[in-house]
Amino acid sequence: MQARNRAPRGGATQMMRWLVAVAATVAVFGLCLWLFRFASWSWMPHATSDRWAVAAAFASVTAGAVGAVGTWWASREARSPLGLAMLEVTEVGSTHDAEFDVMVRNLGDTDIIIHHISAKKLSEARAAALPLLRPTAKYHVPVDDIPVDGVKRISVSHVVPARSADRFLIALDTTAVYALRVTLFYNKGQEVSFEAETWRMSK
Repeated sequence: MQARNRAPRGGATQMMRWLVAVAATVAVFGLCLWLFRFASWSWMPHATSDRWAVAAAFASVTAGAVGAVGTWWASREARSPLGLAMLEVTEVGSTHDAEFDVMVRNLGDTDIIIHHISAKKLSEARAAALPLLRPTAKYHVPVDDIPVDGVKRISVSHVVPARSADRFLIALDTTAVYALRVTLFYNKGQEVSFEAETWRMSK
């Protein structure tokens, strides 16, 4: 059994946020320094050294405020991945009814809602197995009519509470042996998949 997990990529976005925050701070400092150094306001000192000192002071204060806002904005993104849900397939077995017995766990701090299950057929039937028994699975994904490399997807609503494990069956309604890739789509844009053969008996 091979399991693969895919989650939204937040590292690149996080780096871009910090780059934007730093660039904005530097740009504001330079702009304010130039503006206050060469501005001809009546209240500005006339001596060059004094004008530079006032310009540097105003630029530092303004850039510091922008930097504080930028740091808050960028660090919000840094903390958010800790709250992401992360679904892991811990074990997959098979029953006498051509069902995948799937055990999962949620490694995140928020509940997971599995909203779709898909099955992709990776090979043609290689052998017949035991006669089909009456399915008792909760989710049925018949696979006999799926062509090789074809995918069948069903809608479900299955909740896996945060920091807990769960177990459910996926009935494949077949007497043939197929290699399948099953994907569990959960929350927004996240998925985890595993590969297994039908009729492989659990250990």
